[in-house]
Amino acid sequence: MKSAYLMALLLAILITSCAETENPFVPEEPKPENPVQIVDEPDPVDFQVTETKEPYFTIADKGFEALLIVLNIDTDNQINGKVSQADVLNVKDLRHNLNGSPNLKAEFIKQKYGAMPTIKDFDDIRHFKNLQNLGVHGGKTIDLSLNANLEKIEWTGGLGFETLNLTNLDKLKIVQCYAPMMPHASGDPGEVQLKNNTSLEVFEYYGHANSIDLSQAPNLKSLIFNSWSYQDSVVNLLNTTHLDKVHIGITNRKGVKVLVSPQTMEKIKTNPSNFHIPETAIWTVRG
Repeated sequence: MKSAYLMALLLAILITSCAETENPFVPEEPKPENPVQIVDEPDPVDFQVTETKEPYFTIADKGFEALLIVLNIDTDNQINGKVSQADVLNVKDLRHNLNGSPNLKAEFIKQKYGAMPTIKDFDDIRHFKNLQNLGVHGGKTIDLSLNANLEKIEWTGGLGFETLNLTNLDKLKIVQCYAPMMPHASGDPGEVQLKNNTSLEVFEYYGHANSIDLSQAPNLKSLIFNSWSYQDSVVNLLNTTHLDKVHIGITNRKGVKVLVSPQTMEKIKTNPSNFHIPETAIWTVRG
């Protein structure tokens, strides 16, 4: 009786063990050819759209108007070719990372219009009469000559530009321009147009420039100029007698003459580490 009981118990254990062991001869269920992928959709983003307050400026470039919405400048929150004059004339600083939460506004535009429009030009920047500081990150031809209150301009971008017009900006103190380092297919010269910039103290340029004219920036103190496509045979610094720092890098031409005044040459002799030009360039004193 006891033996029969033990045999029954052993048989039950074996049956249970076999049931828990995967049968190698049972084929696996086929996996679906196109497994379902779960994609997280962005949460809906909504901002109140209102009528444009009058009077208003006409904005031609949709990408530029979208930027104004992202920066919380265009308060009607719609791309309609109009922006209130009050919104524009209150702006003193304009740069891509200004004013609160631009990412939410960008997502709002994408959801509302299907995509973020590309900025093709900055012509409408002329309306910003009270602008003091501008950070630009693209654009082919940028005319800032009507933005009379500009004190600082920073241009950065990877596609090159044709011209940056800074003429007659007599309050402009700082220019920092970082264009592409390597040649590009468009061949944009990266011409910076300067004239009557009597307050300019800092000029920094990296990129393509056929020439540079600083003759009407007499109060310039710091110059960093690097060009990979310089075409002129001279860099004329004769009228910039207040220079304390000069770094010139021209990689495509040899024998470029850097014209300086006797006052500047004395500073070069006193503090040579603050004045650098390529080994193939020549300091030339005139005046």
